[in-house]
Amino acid sequence: MHQFYEDSVANGLKVLAPDINSGEYRFVPWDASTIRYGLGAVKGTGESAITTILAARKDGPFRDLFDFCERVDKRTVNRRVVEALVRAGAFDGVNAGDHSARASLLASVGIALEAAEQTERNARQVSLFGPGEGGFAAEAGARRCAAVGRGAAPARGKGEPRVLSLGAPFYRVPRRDRALRPDEPAQPRGLGGGRGADAARS
Repeated sequence: MHQFYEDSVANGLKVLAPDINSGEYRFVPWDASTIRYGLGAVKGTGESAITTILAARKDGPFRDLFDFCERVDKRTVNRRVVEALVRAGAFDGVNAGDHSARASLLASVGIALEAAEQTERNARQVSLFGPGEGGFAAEAGARRCAAVGRGAAPARGKGEPRVLSLGAPFYRVPRRDRALRPDEPAQPRGLGGGRGADAARS
């Protein structure tokens, strides 16, 4: 995976970080000079979990961590999967690219999963007995990310190499500045043409 990333950069291609709202299972071409990192290449996820996420996303983009946890099947997309995606930066897009929010998101995964479970319990209760007193107010209060101290805020880069199979975070992987040899391909190995086409496997 690291070799694929370096080959991409050496060929003048930009590799975008994984994203829960625009990424696919595999690496895919985004435009003529950009590739989106595959969600399936994030360590700790797996094909079943990513397939579940992509199916839930057909109903619209995920608004935030809480919306994500409510809409995916928690039997497949468990805490380990969600935490791996947060560490990889896949939720940065729903926070306007605010990398400092990762620490708060990571600390909130358990809260979001529990809030999703509570929403499901409330829905079952409403279908049987009608809304319970104060239930929805409590649910709304639970949809808040955990506060973290200043020391935990610069989370970008700390977990990326571990879950992305890279030796360094996206913004720190060295570029090999050299001209391509005439016999070198214009695209990295395994990259198909066209947006959405299958690219390199993890």
